[in-house]
Amino acid sequence: MVSDFDQGDTDFRLGRQDLSTAASRRTVIDGFLTSHGTPKLSGADIYPVGYGMKYHTDTSHYERFNAFWTELLEGRVKAHVDTTYRR
Repeated sequence: MVSDFDQGDTDFRLGRQDLSTAASRRTVIDGFLTSHGTPKLSGADIYPVGYGMKYHTDTSHYERFNAFWTELLEGRVKAHVDTTYRR
């Protein structure tokens, strides 16, 4: 799977969610998985392309964005995200 992880879902806007703490991200992830289902990506290799580029001038926003996707994909879904690919 190759993705830039820029959310285009009209029902779920990542930028409008509270991602400031681990607890709030957990709540957002729970809601996302409940409404959208859990993707069957366990063991999949994911190669982020342009990952979080629009946040390059806002470090704190990037950190929240990165924490959300890391917790969702690696923590919940058990996918392997190749972080060297995005460099």
